[in-house]
Amino acid sequence: MGYTIDIRWFTKFVHGAWAQPSLTRNDWQARLHDPATEGVTAGRKRYNDYRQLLSDLNLWNSATNRPLGTLEAACSACNIPLPQPKMSAGGLGGRAGGRGGAESGQNLLIGQGGGG
Repeated sequence: MGYTIDIRWFTKFVHGAWAQPSLTRNDWQARLHDPATEGVTAGRKRYNDYRQLLSDLNLWNSATNRPLGTLEAACSACNIPLPQPKMSAGGLGGRAGGRGGAESGQNLLIGQGGGG
């Protein structure tokens, strides 16, 4: 089964799920929508879709609603970049070089639809 998802929201979910695994559905539905243009039901739908996708990839425990494995494995399996380390005020102050994975605002296709 293939998925087409908004990479910006999905990346935010994956990075956050491994960083804060105790967040609840209510926490996520509030974080996964744009309050200026969407209701929380859009966030709830994204949360449910993203959990199902990760579950299909054996990266999400549906019984506990918690991520499985490592963030590195999840990012690799989903072809998204790892979180960028925060730079100190005296550091470079931004990203140097390119960034792997899909860019913000793009849709990402994960998996292949089997036809035949």
